[in-house]
Amino acid sequence: MKILIAERDELERKGIRWVLSSNQIVITQLREVDNEKDCLDVLFDWKPDVIILELEMLNETRKQVTNLLIEHKTKTVVHTNHKTFEAAAQALEMKAEALFIKPYDTNEWLHNVKRVVNSQKQPGADNDTFIHHGWAYDLLFGRVFDESLIQVQVRTWGYEQIPTLAVALSPDKSNKEQVNLTKLIPFINKELQAYRPFILIVQDHFVLLFSTEFLPSTEDPIQSLRRILVYFCQRIKNEKRLSVSASIGNWYDDPEKVHQSYWEAKRALLRRFYFGGNQVFSPIKNMVLTDIDPFLSPVEIDEFLTHLRNTDREMLKQWLYLQANNYPITEESFPDSDNVRIRLTNILSHIRRFMLEKPYLLKEELTYRGLFKDILTGEVLADTVNNILFFCYRLCDLVEHEETSYNSILINKAIRYIDEQYAAPLTLEEVANFVHRNSQYFSSIFKKQTGYSFTEYLQGKRIQEAQVLLKETTLTITEIAYQVGFTDPGYFSRVFKSQHGSSPSVWRTNNNPVI
Repeated sequence: MKILIAERDELERKGIRWVLSSNQIVITQLREVDNEKDCLDVLFDWKPDVIILELEMLNETRKQVTNLLIEHKTKTVVHTNHKTFEAAAQALEMKAEALFIKPYDTNEWLHNVKRVVNSQKQPGADNDTFIHHGWAYDLLFGRVFDESLIQVQVRTWGYEQIPTLAVALSPDKSNKEQVNLTKLIPFINKELQAYRPFILIVQDHFVLLFSTEFLPSTEDPIQSLRRILVYFCQRIKNEKRLSVSASIGNWYDDPEKVHQSYWEAKRALLRRFYFGGNQVFSPIKNMVLTDIDPFLSPVEIDEFLTHLRNTDREMLKQWLYLQANNYPITEESFPDSDNVRIRLTNILSHIRRFMLEKPYLLKEELTYRGLFKDILTGEVLADTVNNILFFCYRLCDLVEHEETSYNSILINKAIRYIDEQYAAPLTLEEVANFVHRNSQYFSSIFKKQTGYSFTEYLQGKRIQEAQVLLKETTLTITEIAYQVGFTDPGYFSRVFKSQHGSSPSVWRTNNNPVI
């Protein structure tokens, strides 16, 4: 259905557009004009099915516009600011379906526009049998309808039965760009023309209504339709580079059950959250929502924060993947996705707690907010969990970079202290206290920064100083051992030999033959 809004006032055009879109009046194409010249050009070239026209817009072109409206059999709804005989006469001359004096009653206006849209025949030049009908929305949403009237309309387009089998067809959010649904209608027409579905647009997805008269009679309608849709999803992926998912409701003979079929199709689509996109889901016969605790336990909180604080990527990965895979999930039994989302936001709150411990991480605030939005609206659990994991990796990188720079200063201070005090009975705890750090943490960062453990570095320093004394003095091995900090000369000799391959006395002879 092509609808033209010809209205000078921008707010008035926006209001009309909103009323049309929010009341299930499906528009395959919509255009707007704000002056009579553009109105005449669009009428001549575009040939809309319905025009919503402000009468006062027309002055010089009124006669030409009137002739085109009659020639193209365009249904016309006229608005005017003046309650005059002249306005009524002009509306009659245009063969307008309705005339409204501003300000008009919106409900009355909407009722008449629906009547006009539903009564307008679709263009036959392109032999388009995939038509949007207001009565189809009445079926879909369980409204009161006249079945005999619907039967007449569907027969006009070659149907013997009212289509009662609903399919929800939804573009996946994994697509890189937002999908314009109306632009996909020709592709759906072409690929599914043999099965003749009615195509409806509801919010962010299509609803396809199928009649079993156009499905293969040799197999179950649901299985037949599933096979057709699997092929269709592959085709749209290959041809349009788009990922879409489809879900099927149950088939009923009774047109009053169409809304039930649609509800079942939407419920079947819930499985996309657990099984991923670009799939076709059959109706769920006995769905069971599994109970889960939407909040982390104290033990889980401690585990998660420990992995974050230790920047332990592998443990973070294992822990988060457990959150995605620790639920009993089958085709007909899975947790309520809302509870899972609450649990993920609980995890995110503790990530926030970690960020507040290190203020420099707050520069990632924008990414954090985007992650929160993804948890609330993301349609595939695995993708959302991966996004949380990548964000944790990002925080780990920032922590390590920041602390590496800071720790370099801290470790250099510790090394200077060791180099000055190596001959004293130094301990790890003493040096850690000197730089005001916990001994376990100090030991870890010392190893990361220097490549040596504290003991390895201290012994290396002592042996290095012992070499100087062996070369430059006549002190005995025992005296040298005590002077560089060893309390056991025998242990000194063993350490020296392990590092240089010979005993201190042999090394002295080889490196200073004069002594």
